[in-house]
Amino acid sequence: MIFRKELNKPINATVSPEVVEDKPALAVGVAHLSACTVLLAISSYLSWEMYLISAIFAISLFVSVSVLTAIRKKSFKPISSSFARLPYELIPFVLSMFVLVLSLNYSGTTKTIAELLSKGDPIYTVGISSFLTSNVINNIPMSVLFSSILSFTSESHAYLQSVYAAIIGSNIGAFFTPVGALAGIMWASILKRFNVNFSFKKFILYGIVIAIPTLLAALLGLTVIFQNYVKENNLGIQDIRKNRA
Repeated sequence: MIFRKELNKPINATVSPEVVEDKPALAVGVAHLSACTVLLAISSYLSWEMYLISAIFAISLFVSVSVLTAIRKKSFKPISSSFARLPYELIPFVLSMFVLVLSLNYSGTTKTIAELLSKGDPIYTVGISSFLTSNVINNIPMSVLFSSILSFTSESHAYLQSVYAAIIGSNIGAFFTPVGALAGIMWASILKRFNVNFSFKKFILYGIVIAIPTLLAALLGLTVIFQNYVKENNLGIQDIRKNRA
């Protein structure tokens, strides 16, 4: 709806053939990416840590491509240029956000926040606050912070509502500002590298139109679904506590 005028315009595109200069290296990369993605998707069933899976495949890919390059006596420049394009600037940002989250836990501020959020409907207090917090410290540190906040929730009924509300806030928070998710930050850096003008302000303007209605609709939907779930299954607080365990 927002871009309907642009989408209705005829697209004058020129087709240019994409030439793959190193098909064996591409095949190795795609195989690693596919296997890594599958294992990440089922990691919870295997009880494997996701960071270990990612690290192992990253190291394996580097070694495999390096060996393949050496055997074929190719230039190592593509490998070095790949390392040069990595988003190193994200490392201090993410680490500092995790330090901030741990500091809040250590100082007892997390418990205070939990008490404030418990004063209203947890679906909306947690959902909206997690959405906004994602756009201050990024949604990954936010998830760590809110997992600590929710640990202070004694009421099982409110705990389940809060967990799903935080998940909604974490995901939809990525639509509001580029800070909401690492993907948004990386996307902004890619645009900058290719000289595409898309400002932070423009992102927020589109985010207000898209993210806020989506957030409210999702939280409302969660409210309806949760009420129906409790009603249809005739669950009381004791039953919900058992399900939480």
